[in-house]
Amino acid sequence: MTQSAMSRQQAHEGKRATRAATLIEKYRLSRDPFSGEGMSGLFFIGGDRKNIVEALLHFSRFGSAPQFLCGLPGAGKSTVLHEFAHRAEKDIDVAVITIDVLASREQVLEHILQAYAVVDYGQGDALAKFYNWLRSQAARERQVILCIDDVQHLDAELLRQILALVQDADLSFKAVFSGETDARIRLESAVEAQGMLCNTLELAELDPQQVGDYAMYLLESAGYRGELPLTTMQLQAAAARSRGSISQLNELLRDLLVASADSISVTPQRPVFPRSNLIIAAALAAVTVYFGWRSIETPQVPGAKPIALEKVKPAKRASVEIEAVHEPAPVAGEISINGSNENLPAPDTDTHSSVAASDAAQSVAEASPAGAAPPDSDAARVEQRREASAEIAKQDSEKEQPVPASVMLARENADISSQETSPASPARSSQLEKVFKRLQAWPDEGYALQVFGTHNEARAKKLVEQYFGEADLLFYETRHNGKPWFVVINGPYSGRQSARESIVSLPESLRRLRPWPRNVASIKGDILRFDELLGVQR
Repeated sequence: MTQSAMSRQQAHEGKRATRAATLIEKYRLSRDPFSGEGMSGLFFIGGDRKNIVEALLHFSRFGSAPQFLCGLPGAGKSTVLHEFAHRAEKDIDVAVITIDVLASREQVLEHILQAYAVVDYGQGDALAKFYNWLRSQAARERQVILCIDDVQHLDAELLRQILALVQDADLSFKAVFSGETDARIRLESAVEAQGMLCNTLELAELDPQQVGDYAMYLLESAGYRGELPLTTMQLQAAAARSRGSISQLNELLRDLLVASADSISVTPQRPVFPRSNLIIAAALAAVTVYFGWRSIETPQVPGAKPIALEKVKPAKRASVEIEAVHEPAPVAGEISINGSNENLPAPDTDTHSSVAASDAAQSVAEASPAGAAPPDSDAARVEQRREASAEIAKQDSEKEQPVPASVMLARENADISSQETSPASPARSSQLEKVFKRLQAWPDEGYALQVFGTHNEARAKKLVEQYFGEADLLFYETRHNGKPWFVVINGPYSGRQSARESIVSLPESLRRLRPWPRNVASIKGDILRFDELLGVQR
C-alpha cells in the first residue's frame, strides 16, 4: 500500500470516528450501533437472514442434499454461516472455512483438517485422513457439516471429491456452500454430475421496510428509546444505494442519522427548574395540604328521631280484628253506601284468599288515622272489606299475568343457541390417518429410514407410488416454518444397525437420496406435535 493510499485510509477512519462520536452524543447512545462488529443486527426477528439460519438448522436435522447460499458481495453470507455454526446442535460437528483466491488443493485440505482439529488419522494425504476421520465420526453416530465460503475459488477436482464424500451413504457428512450468484451454475453442474440435487438459498437485498427494522433494532440495542428518526425517503435512498452490502448500509445509516440529529429535540440531562427549589416547593405543598385537611370539620350525621307510638284503645282494636275475621265475604255485586253504587270484585273462596283478606283488613284498620269513622260503624266495615278485596284482586292479577311474547321469544332463542354444537376440529386426510394408525403399531424403540422431505404432498405421494413393490415406503405430515412438511420413511427395523444395513437393499435411486436411521419414537413425537398445533384430538 502506497503512502497516499494509507493517508486516505487514515483520513477516512478519522471521519468515521468523528461521525460515530456525534451519533453517540446526539442520540445519547452507549456505543456506535453501526460499527459492524459481528453484524448481529442482521438477525432481527422477522428478517430474511434469520429465516435463512432457521432453514439451515432444519437442513442439519432433516436434509441431506447440498445447500448453496448465494448473494451479492457484502450481503452477509459469511455472517450467516457463522451464526448457523454457532446455533447448531451439540451432537453435530460444524466447521466454516473460507477459500482464498489462489489457494491450492493441499492448502484447502489442511485448512479443513485444522477446522475440525484432525491430528493423526492414518497414512496418506490430507483427503485420506479426512475420510478416515469421517468414518470414525459415523461410527460414533455424529454428523459432520462442512461450510465452504467463497466456493467460486474452489478447485473443480476438489469440489468433485467433496461431493463424492457427501454422496457416500456410510458417512454422515453434509456440505453447505456459499458464494456469489455467478458460481451457482458451476456448482449445480458438479452436483448433477454426482446424481444429486442442490438446494439454493438466496440472500436478497433489504427493502426500505427491512432497512427501517434493521436500523431500529441496532439503535434500541445501543440504548435509544423513541421513534425511528428517519423518513420513508431516507430509508428508500439507503436501500437503493447500499445495493445489498451491509457494511455500506451501516455507513449510510450513520450519515443519515447524524444529518437528521439537528431536527430532533433531545431532552437535556439536567432539569430546567433547580432541584433545591423543587424540594422546597414540595415541602410547602405538603404543609399546606396537612393544615388544610385539619381545618375541615367532619360533618355530623344527624341522629335518628325516636319512634312515636300512638295509644290505641284495646277494646276497639279487638273488635275490628274479630269482625274482620268472622265477617262473611261479600257477594260479587253492587253495595249501596249513602245512595252511591260501587262495584266490588268477587274475592276467591279458597283458604289463602280468606287469610289474605283478614290480614289486609287488619292492616287497614290499624293504619286508619285518628278522627276517622268509628271502627264499629257500618260504613267503616264496608270500606275495610272493599280495600281488602281490591288488594287480593291485585295480587291475583299479578300472579296470573301472562309472560310477554318478547320474553318468551328471547328464552326460546337462548335454548336453541345452547343446543348448538361446537364446530368439529380439523381432521387429517384418510390416507394420512391410515399412516398414523400404522405407525402407532410400530414399537417406540424401533428405527426407520428417513428417505426424503418436501413441502409438496403430491411429490411425496408420487415417490411412494413410484417405488411400490420395490420398497415399503410411506409418508407422514408435520410442520416446518408454518407450512406442511411431508416426510417419506421406510421401516420398521429392530435397531439402528439393522436399519443402516438395509440401505443396501434399497433401489439405487433411493440410496442417492442418502436415507438415514431415525428412532420411531421421534417420528411419533413429530406427528403428535402437529396434532397439538391443529387441535386434533384422538
